[in-house]
Amino acid sequence: MLPPVETQREALRRAAFEAPYRYRILFVGRFAQGSTDVVASLKRALEALGHRVFHVDTDRHGRVLDISSGAAGGYVPIYLDVPALRPMLDRFRPQVVVTGAGGIVVSADAAHEVRERGAVLVGVTLSDPDVQSSIIDHVTRFDYHTTNSALALQRYQQAGVTNTFLLPFGIDRDFVLRSVAPDPSLRADVICLGHAPGRVDRHEVMVALARRFHVRVYGTGWPIAGSGPVAGDKLLQAAREGTFHVNFPATRAGFTNVKCGVFESVGAGAVLCTAEFDEMARLFEYGAEIVAYRSAEDLGDTIAALLADPDAIERIRRRAFRRLVTEHLYEHRWLNLFREIKADAESEQPAVGAERAAEVREILAAGNDPARTVLVSGYFGARNRGDDLLLEAVTRGIEAHVPDAHVVVAAADAGAVEAEHGLPAFDRLDPYTSDTWAARATAVVLGPGGLWHDYEIQRARGVAGIVTGATSALAHLVQLPTMTVAHGGEFHVFGMGVGPLIDHAARATVRLAGRLADSVVVRDTASRELLEGIDGWPGAVEQAPDIAYALRLPDLEAPGTSRGHLAVNVRPWKFEDVGIDRIRDALATIAGDRALDIVGVPMRPADKPALEVLFDGLDIPGQVSVLPAGATLDAVVDTLGTAAAVLSMRLHANLLAHRLGRAAVGLAYDPKIAEHFAELGRHDYVLPLSVSTTTLTKVLDSAIEEAELSAETRRTVAELERSATAAVETLGARLSAASVRVAAAGNIPPAPPQPSVLLPTGWAAADLVDLAAGGFVTGNADDPQREVPVAKSLQPTRGLQVGLADSAPRRGDYVAWRLDLPTRPGEGLRVELLLEQRYKERSNRRGRIAYEVLVDGNPLFRQDVAVWKPRNTVWIARIAHGDRVRIEVRIVALRDCEDWNWGPAAATRIEAVRRLPWAGGESLVWGASSPMAGFDRRGRASGSSRPNRTSAVVRWMRRLARQVVGR
Repeated sequence: MLPPVETQREALRRAAFEAPYRYRILFVGRFAQGSTDVVASLKRALEALGHRVFHVDTDRHGRVLDISSGAAGGYVPIYLDVPALRPMLDRFRPQVVVTGAGGIVVSADAAHEVRERGAVLVGVTLSDPDVQSSIIDHVTRFDYHTTNSALALQRYQQAGVTNTFLLPFGIDRDFVLRSVAPDPSLRADVICLGHAPGRVDRHEVMVALARRFHVRVYGTGWPIAGSGPVAGDKLLQAAREGTFHVNFPATRAGFTNVKCGVFESVGAGAVLCTAEFDEMARLFEYGAEIVAYRSAEDLGDTIAALLADPDAIERIRRRAFRRLVTEHLYEHRWLNLFREIKADAESEQPAVGAERAAEVREILAAGNDPARTVLVSGYFGARNRGDDLLLEAVTRGIEAHVPDAHVVVAAADAGAVEAEHGLPAFDRLDPYTSDTWAARATAVVLGPGGLWHDYEIQRARGVAGIVTGATSALAHLVQLPTMTVAHGGEFHVFGMGVGPLIDHAARATVRLAGRLADSVVVRDTASRELLEGIDGWPGAVEQAPDIAYALRLPDLEAPGTSRGHLAVNVRPWKFEDVGIDRIRDALATIAGDRALDIVGVPMRPADKPALEVLFDGLDIPGQVSVLPAGATLDAVVDTLGTAAAVLSMRLHANLLAHRLGRAAVGLAYDPKIAEHFAELGRHDYVLPLSVSTTTLTKVLDSAIEEAELSAETRRTVAELERSATAAVETLGARLSAASVRVAAAGNIPPAPPQPSVLLPTGWAAADLVDLAAGGFVTGNADDPQREVPVAKSLQPTRGLQVGLADSAPRRGDYVAWRLDLPTRPGEGLRVELLLEQRYKERSNRRGRIAYEVLVDGNPLFRQDVAVWKPRNTVWIARIAHGDRVRIEVRIVALRDCEDWNWGPAAATRIEAVRRLPWAGGESLVWGASSPMAGFDRRGRASGSSRPNRTSAVVRWMRRLARQVVGR
């Protein structure tokens, strides 16, 4: 007899999976069900084989997909927008680009660009044969394409499609090995994992079994008490607590197909029960490894007999598990697929043609060393130009000196880092994902640009914040390094600033960081002295200049030539202390006397409105303008490097100006500004915030007169550049000497603990609508040609969140979630939606973003996101006039919004939707719990075919109650 499942599981944990060639793979797709999703399993299997994978999450990067067709549910076309991927393609330089299902296809131009960049394009379809008719005309634009269905493969071949291979469903090793705590409360004889709205065949079987056995079902639409969706660890717990798993092979379109749940069930150690068909028989042996059934009664009798014979159950479990881990892991699937691709490229009649086959052979012949994962942690992705410069400097330096480095950023905004820097990133506030990366990291680099200081240490609850999950201050900065060291990786502090550092808890936290660190490099003498003055500080502190000195700057078109403008930067913090009028008067005098234009240079988005306030009413002969908040580094360098002089509150605007040979005048809102000028021996050009107009004018005039920096200052700058570059080289040497590490098997991050949607009393799971059945449309009401990116995510226990991805949406931009409910003409239905707005109630922010609810294209109401945050329960009763009723939730920009992260911040969550029959006699009536749902000053509902039935008096009383509570 085979060993027990748990013994086999441990043997699998020790088994080595390694591809003969390791590739850099850009993997585009979303994990609709979180870490247990099929697409997540496919990605993890590639990593387990040693490939270097950059996951482009299309929930995070909605703009990389063109969803204007409205396709959803795996149907096409959803076009991959390759231009939106260019930063990632440029930096990561993938050898293979994989589109991970979801109806993603490519245009001819997109496919051409990917090939020109030296990558093999592989499209993965996971919803065949249901979606085959919609995708078959698109698959030949991939180099290679895969289908999950043997029947679909046969049909592709009959249609003359030769570039498609079978990639059957499976499961990855980490899914099988993931450790979860037992949950006896989920124990059941028989379970079924899957949704069942309208699936009568599923209802009949499971209801019949529930009469004979202890049955649990998981998903929506089940007529069995206690049902509901599960995901993440809860899904794994549920799967492992069920002895028998019932799998239904019928697809929505009526095909019989192997489902991914087959492998999840076997991986959980369960006995799989499914219908008998040939494709399944090729994967598992009926009777010996899985159980076949023809009817609910037949299945019930088989289960009863097996429950009476525990030894028989154990034999089936062990045999099926052995078959799974030796043949049906996704690691096996990928190994086989790459063998088939290479064999095709080497054949006499390759599917991709002889010329392309030669290119494919060359690409796939170039393997890579095992990846040395290096985490760089800092306040990156927040659109701070200074931090962006530091990130570029340190990551470019690591890549130059550690050729096998796979640099991954622990970021404040992971999506922004990936989209703008082309580097893989994760949310450093997510402790579970952080732990996953820490487990595989060779080292973590903390900094550059970070600051160890007293600010907010008490808000983080002191040293306790390290273990209680503080999200700010020093306590947070120690968490990722602690996890990395715990897993065996190294920890390097690099480019850090220190001070003030008086608080006892802050000093204790820094002392711990010093003891964990393999090296500590700070950016100035004062920082070094502060650390060395801490009681019990463990070792030496090295010093290097600001790492921005090491960044290679883009070349100027006309180096050293002024274009007749003054470059100006101010920041909002302490901006009022400077004295707006004093700066404005000085600029007016200088620009008037010297006939200069003025160009504002925002180093962060928040600088732009501060510059606009400063320039408001500035009357000069020349032009006044402000660079876009998202201007490229080239544009910033060009503006600073060709300016007559630079006036700036920001450290790195001054530093860039000096590196470009331009005289800068600093406004010292912080000691680091004065320290920078002192480092260059330019004490006279840094001024306090209280500077008078006369003095500021005089110093600016002197800077303009200087034209170029002195030879002595240029020599000092050059020496700082050499020292910073040497520091980066030393860091690279340390990282190269560290051990390459591979994460232990079973390394899947648990889903962050989140409360499930609290359904109102009386809501039954059987009435819930599957939110994934809806689709998305975007656009601009005023400009049909404008492309509007969408940000969306679906969590089984939290609902669907949707919003505009642009941080500064334009008037008329919208994104809509559309749900088509099948009906019969004359049928009455009641639809209820639970809507939650994320944005805080701030009356001074109204008028930017609103959400609307529409029925069959007709708006019911519009609600400003800034005026009502509590859940809005919307009900719609409708007599259908055709074969469907369309419900739509639309998020729309009411005006051109400031670049204040408006799109993501104003996302709306559709928590749940349920459908009920309705016997009313009117065409359309509706209501909403929010008193702010589209009422004008007279209490009338806007855009409604029938007024909301909440009276004006009740609405007035609700508003009054909220005001009283607010006091």
